[in-house]
Amino acid sequence: MLKLIIYQFQYSKRQWLGTIPLLFVSSLIVGTSLFGIASAIKTANINASQLFQMLIVFGGTTLFFLISNNIRLLIDIFKKDYQLWATLGASRTQLSLLVSGQFYLMAVIVSSIGTILSFIMADSYYKFLQNLLGRDELPDLVITANIQSILLSVFIVPTIVGIGAYFYSSRILKIPSILKPKKKKRKVTVTGFINISVRLILWLLCIGLIVSAGFSRNKEIISTQSSIILFLLIIHILIIQSLSPSIQVFLIKFLMRIFPTENYVINTGFWNLLSNPSYLKSIQTSMSMGVTLISGFILYTQNMYSFMNTANGVLEARASFIAYLSAPIILIITSSISLTILSSNKDIEDIKQLKTLGVSSSQLFKIRIGEAIIHSVLILLVSVIFNLIILILVSFIGQLLGQSVVDISGFWQPSLIVISLLVIFYSITKGFYIFRDR
Repeated sequence: MLKLIIYQFQYSKRQWLGTIPLLFVSSLIVGTSLFGIASAIKTANINASQLFQMLIVFGGTTLFFLISNNIRLLIDIFKKDYQLWATLGASRTQLSLLVSGQFYLMAVIVSSIGTILSFIMADSYYKFLQNLLGRDELPDLVITANIQSILLSVFIVPTIVGIGAYFYSSRILKIPSILKPKKKKRKVTVTGFINISVRLILWLLCIGLIVSAGFSRNKEIISTQSSIILFLLIIHILIIQSLSPSIQVFLIKFLMRIFPTENYVINTGFWNLLSNPSYLKSIQTSMSMGVTLISGFILYTQNMYSFMNTANGVLEARASFIAYLSAPIILIITSSISLTILSSNKDIEDIKQLKTLGVSSSQLFKIRIGEAIIHSVLILLVSVIFNLIILILVSFIGQLLGQSVVDISGFWQPSLIVISLLVIFYSITKGFYIFRDR
């Protein structure tokens, strides 16, 4: 099995190169966290240790979820090979081991390089937080390395990636249309129904607990119950993952009735996205989760610090944002870059076919820009729905405390920034593959 993994990796290494951005940034985050924790423990710096721990906890959890998007797209790319092997007698377990083994091998190579650079990053990251919070909160810290932290830094990301790849590939390969394309019957599984039901019950429970804060006049109790909003953010992310790409397909069909479909750029962009649901789900899930998480957290922290009249509230909100969300946000953005590169590799045959039919490179590029804009509109619509819920709940808590919402920039600002980055990266990456053969 090991030889087969190595041979298959060598055969398909071009496609696996698309995973480098996500794996490299993951190794930087994990390495920075481990070197920081080791140094903080050595000097008994508890605050510093907690800050570095947040990176690996939230970053590692986010990475595990993001792997599913990359796996789904990679399996779609290698689907014909897997169908052939399944016909020849390969089991779903063997195919899952093949996928996870290749991902693990790629992650070990990239993590080895990332570990070296993360040692330098750890010091810069800590000094940045120190300048933000001051030396009273974060005393000086000398970043050191030992054999244990180096080995952990090299192998933690491959381990998370390998386990995640096996888990998600095993689930994805259960779908009959992947290995047996003739079977087109779709049915809702018991597991899927249970997952959706559990998330809906948890969502209703969170809403109920937050609303019940209205029966209390104690400021501390209201503040404590308001923190459930942060847990609600996680539920929203899980809901987005469950509903994609169904909700995006519904929105695309709705938008096709609004926008002028006689325009070839918009019309082709719509149909291209509908024809590739694997990529649609992958990119939309990552970016919608990221925007929703960022916006909701900013809306909550900025306003809650204001409601509670906390000294240095702005600085504390920024520090909390960096400690808790910097790793997930960076990983989500780099995951989107990886997904775009992976999908561009798959687009090569389609590009050649369209050029043969007479479509020019400039027309293809316009279509790709149109796709990027459609992606952005979908992300904006999905995130607005969930962010509006968070805004209403924050406003409700503010009224209980006799305050009003002071800052709603989190509702729109992160969306514009992340969506702008998506359009830029998407256009550059897709444009590179269009114009490189000219």
